[in-house]
Amino acid sequence: MLRFLAHSGEEGLPGGLLPSASSRRWDRTLAWLDSAGLSLYFLEALTKRNLPPSVPQSFLDCLEDRKRHNQERISRMGETFAILNHRFAQEGVEHTVLKGFSLVPEYCSDASLRAMSDLDYLVTASSLPRAQSVLAEQGYVLKKQTAEEFAFWIPSPEPVRDSQLFHAATPFAIELHLSIWNSSFTEFHVDVPYISTSGGQIRRFGGDEYRALRDPEAFLVQVLHAFRHLMQGCVRPSLLLELAQFLRGRKHDVRFWRRVGELAQSDSMLPEMIGFLARIARQIFETPIPEPVVPWAEQVHPAAQFWIQQYARNFVIESVSYTGLSAFPPTKLLLFLKEIYIRDTPLQVNLKRRALYPWRGFRRAAQATKSSRQTKLRGTSQQVRWIASRVVYHATTTARYWCEFPRWRSKTRTIAAVTGTAGTGQNINASTYLNGRLST
Repeated sequence: MLRFLAHSGEEGLPGGLLPSASSRRWDRTLAWLDSAGLSLYFLEALTKRNLPPSVPQSFLDCLEDRKRHNQERISRMGETFAILNHRFAQEGVEHTVLKGFSLVPEYCSDASLRAMSDLDYLVTASSLPRAQSVLAEQGYVLKKQTAEEFAFWIPSPEPVRDSQLFHAATPFAIELHLSIWNSSFTEFHVDVPYISTSGGQIRRFGGDEYRALRDPEAFLVQVLHAFRHLMQGCVRPSLLLELAQFLRGRKHDVRFWRRVGELAQSDSMLPEMIGFLARIARQIFETPIPEPVVPWAEQVHPAAQFWIQQYARNFVIESVSYTGLSAFPPTKLLLFLKEIYIRDTPLQVNLKRRALYPWRGFRRAAQATKSSRQTKLRGTSQQVRWIASRVVYHATTTARYWCEFPRWRSKTRTIAAVTGTAGTGQNINASTYLNGRLST
C-alpha cells in the first residue's frame, strides 16, 4: 500500500510515495510513479531531501535509467520542436505553443523531468492546411481528430508500458488545436475567452525562439486541461503537481491574478475551476492558495469542497492507469462530483449508468477481438483475461460507490439545508445552471 508522506516539502514536490517499511513493494511503487508521471520528480525529491540511502539501490537504478533515457527523449523532441517552429514560421502558419516546453520553468524546473507524449500548438483555422502540410513533410499522418483537435504521429509501435514513455524511440504526437477547449467533451459547455495566436510572447528553448501564450492565458489552458482530465477520471498527479508549483511561484503576483480574473469573466464556471484546483493542490500538496485566488476557492460549491476533503487524495492516487492499490478503488466516486457540475439530468443519468454498468464496453471489446488476425484460441484467451480483470475492477469500484452513497447523500442534503445551494454551485439557485456551467 502506497502512502503520501506528511509533507510535500517547501518546493511543492511530491513528498514521497514510499511503501511502508514492512511491505517493500518497490516494483508497485515504480509502476505507479510511471503511470502518474512522477518518477523523475520523485527522484529529484529523494535527491534534494538526501533520502536515497533509505530506498533499495535497484529502485534508484531504475529511476536513474529513466532519467538518462528521458534526457535523450526530450533532446529528440526538442529537435523536432525547433524544426516545426522554424517551418511554421517559414510557411506563415499562425500558431502559438501550448503546454509542453512552454511550461518550463514556471511549472517544471527542467523539461527532462516531464514524461511528455506530444507537442501541442494552437493554430488558426485558416493556417490549419499549411500546418498539416508541414507535418506531412516531416512524415506525420493524421491519427485522430475532433472538431477542434487534430493529432498527428509517425506510424510506429505504440508503448505498452508507462515506463516506455521515457524512451527516446517511443513515438510522440503533434497536436494542432483550433481552440483551448474541446467541444467534443460534451459533459460541460465552457465559453472560453478568445486567445490570439499572434499576441503571446517570444520564449526560448535550447537556443531557439518560439511563440508562446502569455502567462495568464497559459495558466488558463492548464486549468482547463487539468479540470477536463479530472472530470474524465484520468488526471495525472504530475499535472496537479505542476499547477501546485506554479501557484507557489505566483502567490504574490497581484497583476497576474488580475489578468486571470479578466479572462475568467467569459464564463463563471472558470473561477469555479480555478478555485477547485487550488483547493485540490492545497489538499494533496499542501500548497498555499494565493490570496487573490482565495475568493474563488471560498466560492467553490460546498459539496465539491467536501468531496475534495473526503475523497480527492485517494482518488488522485488511484485515478492513473496502474490499478490494484486498494481492494475497493475510489475512482467511481467521481460521479458524486459530476452530480454537482452536470445539470443536464438525462446526460447525468446516462453517464452514471455507463460508468456503473459498462456492459456495452465489454461487447465492443469482444467484437474487436473477433475481427483481429490473431488465432481464435489466443484471441479468446486474451479476451477472457481482459474481461475478467475489468469485471473485478468495475465490481469493486461500483461497490465502493454504493457503500459511500448514503454518506454522500446525507452530507449533500445537510449542505443544501445550511447553504441553500440545493445541490448546485457557488451558493446560487439551481435554475442559474445550464448544462454544467453557471450562466453568465
